[in-house]
Amino acid sequence: IRVLPPASIRGLRPAAIDTYDDHRMAMCFSLAALGTPLRINEPQVVSKTFPDYFERF
Repeated sequence: IRVLPPASIRGLRPAAIDTYDDHRMAMCFSLAALGTPLRINEPQVVSKTFPDYFERF
């Protein structure tokens, strides 16, 4: 899988994301955080499937 940034990220604003105890939400929005200020609430939910995700990321 190759992830490429969009040509423009206009319209994105700083945000806080609730994961609702879903590791996929934390992983998905961690990519969005590369282009805009973003806080992921409860990022530790990734430990369900990928305990060192954020260290490797």
